[in-house]
Amino acid sequence: MDMTVFRTISLLLMFGAFTAIAIWAFSRRPKKDFEEASRLALDEEDRREYERRSREQEEMRAGGADRDGQEKE
Repeated sequence: MDMTVFRTISLLLMFGAFTAIAIWAFSRRPKKDFEEASRLALDEEDRREYERRSREQEEMRAGGADRDGQEKE
């Protein structure tokens, strides 16, 4: 088998894999999973935790604390 045949077979296999993944990604079946995953970033508990940490960091900055949480002199 020469290199041209190997390259042609590889090209066809990769094209087939790409086509299969594209069909799977755009089919209706995984839509529910994709929608659920897209909501993970907006999960209420995570958002509240992020806001709480942001407030704490802002209070530390406003209170004159440096990055280690110790007061500046």
